[in-house]
Amino acid sequence: MPGTLLDPIVPALIRYLIGDTSADWLEVPRTRFDSLIRIAPALLGALEWVEDRGPWAEQISDRLGRLVTMLELSSLTRGRVMHYAIPQELKPDFGVPSKTARWTPPPPTAVSRS
Repeated sequence: MPGTLLDPIVPALIRYLIGDTSADWLEVPRTRFDSLIRIAPALLGALEWVEDRGPWAEQISDRLGRLVTMLELSSLTRGRVMHYAIPQELKPDFGVPSKTARWTPPPPTAVSRS
């Protein structure tokens, strides 16, 4: 995560997952997010409930997720565009066709129903 604002989430999540007693044994520090992290499952459940209401809710959720992801990535890269390329010699290993070749889908496979 960029910055230091959300750094305390990691120890808070560890405390939530393993419990206070074990976290105290491991000397995991207490943070201001300890009480907030306890509502995360309810928050995620509410988000899933909203997404299940219809395709419009799912689209809104997807667009918000994409926006948050783009903001995080742009803050990590300081606005620079990051390009990823598969080296030419590795393209056959990953099934990447050449620029002149036309992509064809894989053949259908039979699904057995038991």
